Amino acid sequence: MITFVLGGSDTEMIEIEDILTGIGHTVVYAERNGARTSRRDAYSADSPRPRANQVWIECCHQDYSKKELKSLGIIIIDHHNPGDPGYGKPSSEYLQASSIGQLCKMLDIQASKRVTLIAAADHCLRLAYNNYCPGVTREELKTFRLDFYHDPNPEAQMEKLRGLIHDCPDVEINGRTVKDISKIPVKYNRWLTEVGCYYGLRTFSLRPAGQGYKAFLSNMRSKDIRYFMDEQCHEFGVVTNVYGDPKRQFAGCHFGEIYDYNT
Repeated sequence: MITFVLGGSDTEMIEIEDILTGIGHTVVYAERNGARTSRRDAYSADSPRPRANQVWIECCHQDYSKKELKSLGIIIIDHHNPGDPGYGKPSSEYLQASSIGQLCKMLDIQASKRVTLIAAADHCLRLAYNNYCPGVTREELKTFRLDFYHDPNPEAQMEKLRGLIHDCPDVEINGRTVKDISKIPVKYNRWLTEVGCYYGLRTFSLRPAGQGYKAFLSNMRSKDIRYFMDEQCHEFGVVTNVYGDPKRQFAGCHFGEIYDYNT
């Protein structure tokens, strides 16, 4: 009997769980210190113990690499890190690249329109908003996405935040001007990705996170993302972790400490 181990919760993972439980599959959560992992610590889970006949989706056990998990007969479904089945795939292959699309292929089920929209948004939101995902249009994706905000006037919120981003200072990444949104009020955080991707805004942020700091760069050219991941991130502080996908046009970085930067 196959057991599906799920990482941190988000829109895609909720849909994945609904698909699995709807057809009677066993689902457990990746855990750390007795609680379900967040998306951030999903790759350092301490439970369950890896065994054959498991499928790990967007998570990994702290004592094993994904390569080691696969050697145990475990199937990996993911697209966040090099070596993942969906990593580095272009927007034209968003369904095969996304975790939910990989699951549908594994289960040999047809992806619904809802699944298609979730897959495009999760794998490459900005490119999906610019009609680079076959079968997904800009306006239908916008309508679908804004329904999740449960806001009486989400388009007005987007326009307001677009103006706030426009007024933010600039920072240079690989010779290109990017809006530094580090001081945008926290109450707008849930809108930042949406607004940046919908309007095609190049954004950078560096904020306190846990015991350190986190930087995030989005909507840049692939070569700019790669340069940031390989080189420029080290200009901001002591790097503890770098992640991202140039093909998906985003990168993130965690710092133990930062240098002289006005956060």
